[in-house]
Amino acid sequence: MAVPAQAKEPVPGALAEVAEAGAQVVTSPNGDLRVAITTVDGRLTYSVNGRGKALVGASGLGVDLAGRPSLTQGMSIDSVERRTIDETWKPVWGTSSKVRNHARELTVHAVQAGTGFRLDLVFRVFDDGVGFRYRFPEQSGLDAYTVTAEQTEFALDPAARSCASPPRSGYRYLSDFAWLLARWLCALCPASIS
Repeated sequence: MAVPAQAKEPVPGALAEVAEAGAQVVTSPNGDLRVAITTVDGRLTYSVNGRGKALVGASGLGVDLAGRPSLTQGMSIDSVERRTIDETWKPVWGTSSKVRNHARELTVHAVQAGTGFRLDLVFRVFDDGVGFRYRFPEQSGLDAYTVTAEQTEFALDPAARSCASPPRSGYRYLSDFAWLLARWLCALCPASIS
């Protein structure tokens, strides 16, 4: 298990956040975490704020597909959908007999100028973390595709704490990576918003 690196205290105001004007915002059920999504010069951009402090500064989003223009440029927000998730499920292993899945979800439907290509971003904001994914809705001309690069950025305070899994391959690596990605904000929260 990786041990968090020791770091200096984060510098207040060191990270630029997405401007509220025109941004789509989703908060955690308890209101402590906030994600703002907008476009900046045609690039989808997000930031994460926890209890009034920037945890992830304004950071670019997008992917590259083989044989298509990069989905990091010419993007605009076409529409959004919102919902609250509050369900309980039973894990097949672990120490808890029930797990509550409680979050607010924002789906951003984006379109690329010139190509008309559509890309959805689905953000879920929990009381203890944030997750998001890219989704390609059904559309003509996209029966099969190859993602050649994932262009997600994470603008973190240089003094923020982080950890990494040692390099390895196979299913175990993918499982560890998915867990780290799903909980990256949880690792930052204690140092940043406590």
